[in-house]
Amino acid sequence: MASCWLLKILLDWRLIGAVQIERYYTEMFSCDTMGKPMEDQYVHMHSNRLCVVGVAESHPVMLEELVSVEFTQNVLESRVTGKKKKGGRFMLPNTVLCVLKCKSGREFNLYSCIRGALIEVNERLQKEPELLKQKHQSDGYLVIIQPKKVEVAEIQESLLSKEEYQQFRAISKANSASDASPQKPAESTLAKDTPDVKQERKGEPVSDTNIVKDEPMADTVKEESKDEPTFDSVKLEPPSGTVKDEPMSEDASMEE
Repeated sequence: MASCWLLKILLDWRLIGAVQIERYYTEMFSCDTMGKPMEDQYVHMHSNRLCVVGVAESHPVMLEELVSVEFTQNVLESRVTGKKKKGGRFMLPNTVLCVLKCKSGREFNLYSCIRGALIEVNERLQKEPELLKQKHQSDGYLVIIQPKKVEVAEIQESLLSKEEYQQFRAISKANSASDASPQKPAESTLAKDTPDVKQERKGEPVSDTNIVKDEPMADTVKEESKDEPTFDSVKLEPPSGTVKDEPMSEDASMEE
């Protein structure tokens, strides 16, 4: 039988509204739990360290028609005794609490999200699965877990605050909306086809004005060489005003 303080926690949780939750609980969230997009869960910690674990409003199950909530055998077999509620199974962040089965055939696993002893299981969800969607912040909670006192700070660091959660989801929705909207591909000036390329792609002949024809170089060189004087055809004459060389006399040659 639950102790007085646990009954008080359960009663407060079922009766208080969103404003009261903000007053008495530290609201934390696990986004994309176990790497699964949009599968968010909440972990609301009371001032006495007890944590209420449930489904966040952004979880995709909120858009499905829920058929059943099936807790794992490991969770159902957990039992606590005494006023201090000892003996509960120790949960890990990746411990599966239950499986949600939808009419569409989709199934979702819900996790503990934190380390701690399992204190309470909301077995009411087995008979009334719709509570998980309709009153996910109150009667639709999953379990209550008591973490170790020395691990409270670590748990708070590993989860997102309410403000961080809202910002994270707002950014995710904005990115999803931008990805879904059709975008006109940017046109690059380098990628534009010239008229010649377009004609070639259509199978049309390319205009001669845009093509540089290749001509043999050897013939043009020969033709140009005919118009230019060669070295043999040029008579080398001394420039005007210079002294012409004359043959030396026989006397001068003998003196030398």
